[in-house]
Amino acid sequence: MTYFLENIPAASFGLLVAAILVGCASEEKVDVACNEYFSKIASSDFTDLGNGLIKDSVTQLYWYRCPLGQSFENGRCAGEVLDSDFETVRGTVKNFRLAAVSSTKTTGNWRLPTQREYEKLTSVPCHSPGIDVTAFPNIDTETFYWSSEDSERDSFACGTHIGENRAICKISKKASNPSLIVSEDPGISQPLAKNG
Repeated sequence: MTYFLENIPAASFGLLVAAILVGCASEEKVDVACNEYFSKIASSDFTDLGNGLIKDSVTQLYWYRCPLGQSFENGRCAGEVLDSDFETVRGTVKNFRLAAVSSTKTTGNWRLPTQREYEKLTSVPCHSPGIDVTAFPNIDTETFYWSSEDSERDSFACGTHIGENRAICKISKKASNPSLIVSEDPGISQPLAKNG
């Protein structure tokens, strides 16, 4: 028993060193706002194609940089965000066409993003909002953004809260929310002239 009592300080010191080493080896996200993070680090996933259009080099998807309803002018999103019910937003997306773009089609096959596509956008090592703010300059962090998935119940739809990096499928379709839009083929002739 005496041997055990005499060696408690040595055993405690060993446990302390082990705990410190384990803590140093774990990878945690840096606690930094995305405005600060992306002011120092350029986005490597997005290519600016001009006229408010960016292309994700990983997914090969085209994103409009502003929430639906706004236009991209002089490097900023301008105008009113379409903050509306699910069916109105979905109908508006189908008729979306980039202004002042040489297009091969009357519309550009735009759609609401899927939950997984929003998840890709929000998988950044920063917060408030949890998205690349150089690619998407006007994100409201206090609301959900509509996604293309329907809920299991007819009166509900899915959405992603970009400010909190979380998704749910229990949003009433009658609620008013904004949306980003995405396309696999926006029907454009590249390269576009830079507008902004």
